[in-house]
Amino acid sequence: MKIVRNAALTLTVVGLLAGCGKKEEAPAPPAPAETQPAADEAKPADEAKPADEAPADEAKPADEAKPADEAPVDEAKPADEAPADEAPADVKAPEGFAKYANEDGRFNVMAPGSPKVDQTTAESVLGPVVYQNVMFTLPDGALMVAWGDMPIESADADTQKSMFDGGRDGMLKSVKGTLVEEKEITLDGRPGREWTIEVPGPPQIGKIINHVRTFLDGKRNYIIQAMHVSGASADRSLFFLDSFTFTEKKAE
Repeated sequence: MKIVRNAALTLTVVGLLAGCGKKEEAPAPPAPAETQPAADEAKPADEAKPADEAPADEAKPADEAKPADEAPVDEAKPADEAPADEAPADVKAPEGFAKYANEDGRFNVMAPGSPKVDQTTAESVLGPVVYQNVMFTLPDGALMVAWGDMPIESADADTQKSMFDGGRDGMLKSVKGTLVEEKEITLDGRPGREWTIEVPGPPQIGKIINHVRTFLDGKRNYIIQAMHVSGASADRSLFFLDSFTFTEKKAE
């Protein structure tokens, strides 16, 4: 989709510039048994019946022990239910998606087909920044990863904030978009931002929803974008974003 692709390229070049135990009841029965001889000596033979009845009374704890025997049945239930709790962790890849590895970019991502590869150069107050771009097309959108090395060695927290804020504002201005949502994120220790941007499209397309995640790894800036026409499912876009991983240790 050419229109969506052009929007993606525009957004890219902006970048970021400016336990339970069993009860032990067994010792209880012997206690009455020790008093039995005294009962026989103190009372006539006719009164010895209570002693005869004592075993019957003592048998009751044995009957009451049944709940302890049933405990394993109750405790087994959570174990049977455990697989169901773990099931949501397995997410099936959308049809046609496969692992894409980029050694130069030092990342992996799940995406459909072979990407179109190009580069763009963006000017900034820090100097020119060259971004490498890989783009995957969808019938109703586009998926892309862009990365470029900023003309700085590292950025402290204040500089990072300024770069993220400037990247957001520049991106919104360049496409006349509306910021729907923004939040701070991290990935393997890299600071980042996530934006959801609504972009006005031509009449035949309508609005475009752009999901953006951007990270700083030392002086390298990554921008991961997933766009789709408003009203279309965001499942593939979110799967693409979630599948992005770094393949090397965080830059110092």
